Amino acid sequence: MAPNGNPSLIDLNIHIHGWDAGGWFSHQPASVDPSERGIARLLAKLNREPGMFHGRFACRIPGIPGMALRTTVRDLADCGLALVNEDGAPGGPIGALVVVPAHRRAHLRDEFAFGLVAYLSFLGGLVQPDTELAIHDYIEETLRTQPDCTHIFAVEAARVPMDVSMALSSCVERLSVAILYWLCAKDAEAGAMEEKDAPSATFAGDGLCARA
Repeated sequence: MAPNGNPSLIDLNIHIHGWDAGGWFSHQPASVDPSERGIARLLAKLNREPGMFHGRFACRIPGIPGMALRTTVRDLADCGLALVNEDGAPGGPIGALVVVPAHRRAHLRDEFAFGLVAYLSFLGGLVQPDTELAIHDYIEETLRTQPDCTHIFAVEAARVPMDVSMALSSCVERLSVAILYWLCAKDAEAGAMEEKDAPSATFAGDGLCARA
């Protein structure tokens, strides 16, 4: 069992895909160990909120000056969505991320890739017009060809300085893992309630949000 009684995600097939507004791209499979990623405090804040969280969290990376970030996290029907701002700084968000849990894939809207890219383009500074189509096609293809994986799509503003970018990337990864735990815990609780009403029912997330 993971911290705070949440489902363990250590054995899940989790992939993190990232861009900045200028088109730089990265992709890495993520072997997630929550005990090593400092997410417990952030997860506790999320667990106190039923469907949306707005608040501050500290970002501390060894060897890099600390950052105070502010995030708004929403639990949508098929994913978790978060916007990240540097606390007290002017301008729009410096980052955004979407967590698509594998066990919610059946609920994923057909126009997911289009809706996400359109939303990010409206925010300004996160997606440039000449990268919109490439990002859309990549997300759509990834979700189509890897249906059994949990995918995290993260976008970072191009205006972020290099030292801030390094800290932000690490903090966004921690935030995404916390969001994934949050969604799995909520879905497991909802599934338990359904099973209580219908003992023969099987919750779709039981195998994917496996308990350690």
